[in-house]
Amino acid sequence: RGLRTSNPRRKALVKFERPSIEEMGVPRDSWQQVYRKNQSRYHMQLGVGVVAFSVSLAALSMSVTLNRYPTDIIKKIDYVTKIKSKEEMEAEIAAAAEEAEAAAAAAAEEAAAAKAAEEAAAEEAA
Repeated sequence: RGLRTSNPRRKALVKFERPSIEEMGVPRDSWQQVYRKNQSRYHMQLGVGVVAFSVSLAALSMSVTLNRYPTDIIKKIDYVTKIKSKEEMEAEIAAAAEEAEAAAAAAAEEAAAAKAAEEAAAEEAA
């Protein structure tokens, strides 16, 4: 096999020769000066970026309310980590039953008083 080359008619540059080392430019400044100049520019960009990020983070924290934890719900919940004995559970159930009976008795008294008031109003009207 022979060496394959591209068609000379399809080349982008006509009569192009690679540059030689003599054609390359000679540095005017020392590499330390150029390095320091570049680093100062990069540090300036970094500083501006940090300041911009800090300002945007502060604006975000002022404008957005982060609900880290629901304090109103936490205050309403009553956590008990102690296991109650059987006697304590029965006492609570009995107390709840007594409260229910007292509420039913109070409702019955109110109903009887309302009925008596209606009957008295009906007797006066008659």
